Amino acid sequence: MSLLSLPLALSAFTWVVGGVPRSADGCAAAARALGQRFAAATGAEVSGTACAGEGTEGDRLSVTYLADRAAAVVPAVFGFFWTPDRTAPGDPLASGPLWGAFDDYAACAAAGAGEATRFQRETGLAPVAVSCARASVGGYALRIDGFGAAPRRFAQIAAEFPADADAGLAAAVAGLIAGGAGGPTIVDARPWGPNVLVSFYGDPGAGVLVKVPGYTGELPDRAACEAELAWAKAALVAAGAPALGLGVCLDAAERGGARMALVFTGLDGAAPYVERRAGAFATHGACAAGRAAAAATLQAATDRRVGGVVCVRGADGAFAAVGIAR
Repeated sequence: MSLLSLPLALSAFTWVVGGVPRSADGCAAAARALGQRFAAATGAEVSGTACAGEGTEGDRLSVTYLADRAAAVVPAVFGFFWTPDRTAPGDPLASGPLWGAFDDYAACAAAGAGEATRFQRETGLAPVAVSCARASVGGYALRIDGFGAAPRRFAQIAAEFPADADAGLAAAVAGLIAGGAGGPTIVDARPWGPNVLVSFYGDPGAGVLVKVPGYTGELPDRAACEAELAWAKAALVAAGAPALGLGVCLDAAERGGARMALVFTGLDGAAPYVERRAGAFATHGACAAGRAAAAATLQAATDRRVGGVVCVRGADGAFAAVGIAR
């Protein structure tokens, strides 16, 4: 017999899901039903199921199965910042949440059926498990698990900005990710301190936000920030760079004034370059007055096309002209 015709050696794996809303049929019956859904979704041979624990915040169920490798979970998680907790091999989010999207377990469990329907519609996969987990910082996170190949998946980003975000910025970032018709489906977008947290269904690559550090700068006030934002947009056009995805000015409460952030979508290579800073100026006005000379100095020192410069304040308090090039 050829070695190629020998059957693959199968190993036993156990998939454990906690926080499953309680079934009227009881915990053991819920575990058997979970095993049946798992077998139908993966094709794996289920060798056993068990009720691993009952509680006021859902049951803990386990499925043991035989396979040549652990089944890869395709999850959707309505919460952010996952930390280790689960025991599911092959699970890219084998963990528990730091922050949850729901105030309590009951609200999380009540949302499960509707979100499971959306999960199936968006991914084309059957929702095998629906569970809720208490988050360590606050709230409860809803989780839906499926198995199989899905062209559209649930994805999340946490876009960090140089000052506290607000609902308007969250909506702008969500719109940037969503794009036009046929783009990602936004599930949730909200500010959390200096972060904008966005959940969506689509190609996870569509959620890439590129923020070049040199494009985040501090200005003495919002008016100066808006003026520099206009200069930045003009410099991008002059450099032949991709269109700016999002330019924002945010109040910088810790030092006063405002902070400017320029954000692009796509792969890292799609963003323009930031040339080294030219000169040190005591005031924003002095930097603005030396803008043209700084651009010429930067252009003479590089083969890239410098479209212009923006004037921002550094950590040392001095202003510098930062070149935008392509």
